[in-house]
Amino acid sequence: MTLVMLVIGVGVAALVIVALAVYERFAGEHPFADTLYDLWLRRQDLVALDRAAAENPRRADVVVTLTTLPSRVDRIELTLKSLLRQSVSPRMIRLNVPRASRREQVSYDIPRRLRSLRSVIVVECDDYGPSTKLIPALLDASPDDRLLVVDDDRVYQPSFIEQMVDRSDRHPDVAVAASGWDAPADLTDRPSTLVATLAGRAPAPIKCTRVNGARDVDVMQGLAGYLVKLRFFDRAAIADYEDAPEAAFFVDDVWISAHCRARKVVFEGRRTNFASLFDARFYKRSSVALANRGTGTLDSRNNTIMLRHFADRWRAFPPRVSKGRPASTKAEHELSPPH
Repeated sequence: MTLVMLVIGVGVAALVIVALAVYERFAGEHPFADTLYDLWLRRQDLVALDRAAAENPRRADVVVTLTTLPSRVDRIELTLKSLLRQSVSPRMIRLNVPRASRREQVSYDIPRRLRSLRSVIVVECDDYGPSTKLIPALLDASPDDRLLVVDDDRVYQPSFIEQMVDRSDRHPDVAVAASGWDAPADLTDRPSTLVATLAGRAPAPIKCTRVNGARDVDVMQGLAGYLVKLRFFDRAAIADYEDAPEAAFFVDDVWISAHCRARKVVFEGRRTNFASLFDARFYKRSSVALANRGTGTLDSRNNTIMLRHFADRWRAFPPRVSKGRPASTKAEHELSPPH
């Protein structure tokens, strides 16, 4: 009986290990390890992490850039802690804060505690919706400045910046994404299913943990992080919403990716981020998540509207010649995998 129980126990343990490995590969997260890191990070002092980041001798000439909403300012500290606790520290962490939030119709109240950090700079700017995470930084950047775009509701792994900078060093003319997805043939955004994710069927996300070598994508995902340069964009065009659908103000990944003239590539790598289990309920109920669903139909989803608006920007469709936008395909160039 004892032997039988031992065999069963070993079998169950093996199944759990395999299941976690499969989940990590396709989801880019590890529930157990990520939760433990989350709990540990919450107990760390923000000012102490800021001091350590400022004194870190291992540095990269990259600016981490993000934005937030007034209702989320109180929860951004965990994300900042994760960005401060990096094996390689960035030149700065730039928090772009509009003078007032168009979405929430209130002003921002940034705590003095955040404004006093040495590694974080709070920049007042115009409101470009969620694209505020990048556009103000682009407007202030030099052509070859490297901008690492992140979201305010994720926890980033300690090796995140080091991994992204390494890929950019190896491929300086490529927009480096830790996760991305392809525009589906019908240009309709829909929730990912397990089958679609396992098959990699658009628009299911393609995480760096499941890629072998390198994989071109249409849309970079800010939640996982992506590294771009000013010269990849027409600065005036990406900041001009005058002729865009109203939905453009409420999306960032599709808007930014459609304006990116460089190849967008997910390189093989370790997991870069995760959503905190303890904040998941709040963010799922936030105005951001709800607004992007439209009226509830697939056609009314903001990403669907913008995928169709930029139909000729995706690799499966012909380029917009008048804009000088070259087509790019997976077979266009060989990319060497990271070592």
